[in-house]
Amino acid sequence: MNPALLGMKKVLSEDSARRAFQKIDTKDQEKRKFISNPGYVAIHTGEVSGTIVGGYIDSFNILQGTDYIPSIRNAVLFLEDNYPTTADILDWHIHSLILQKDFQYVKGIVLGRFQVDSKITVNLFAKNS
Repeated sequence: MNPALLGMKKVLSEDSARRAFQKIDTKDQEKRKFISNPGYVAIHTGEVSGTIVGGYIDSFNILQGTDYIPSIRNAVLFLEDNYPTTADILDWHIHSLILQKDFQYVKGIVLGRFQVDSKITVNLFAKNS
């Protein structure tokens, strides 16, 4: 087994590490405000097929120009981000993707929901599409 994986397995199997992760996972849970989720919203409807590629859009864009960025040719991009992303930052990230050489072959984009503090809403996408 890969030495890095062995090290990770050892750390995660130790009781002290497990207790630390449990504390992080449950910290302030009683203070969380839950927001109802009405389900998915389609801005443009249709059918596509392709290879699913995705992750955090800022991390994805950091890989541009390296050997580690996955091909987006014939891909359906699943992208999400986290606060403090704003509409301006998201716009920059999407334009950065559009400038990639194979973007013309992207079959579709699926965006995750954004945190309330980002002020990025479904209406914002619908208005600008």
